[in-house]
Amino acid sequence: MVENNKTVKVKIVADVSATCNYIVDMNEEDYRKFEVIIDSQMTSREINNAILGIACKYGIYDMDNIDIEEPEDIECHRIGA
Repeated sequence: MVENNKTVKVKIVADVSATCNYIVDMNEEDYRKFEVIIDSQMTSREINNAILGIACKYGIYDMDNIDIEEPEDIECHRIGA
């Protein structure tokens, strides 16, 4: 039997949900900044970015703080010829 070692370039796309839920000792000044941000007239994108700036100081991207669900709706799209 002859093996086919030919490859094709494929983009894999999937929906993945993640949840952060953890407790930290937040600096009171940072919490006051958070309260000002959520009561501001900024756009929702600006609000999210400002809150993310605070949350980054407290480990929001630490993988120990993130619960990642299994990928769903996985698709493979061939790229090129």
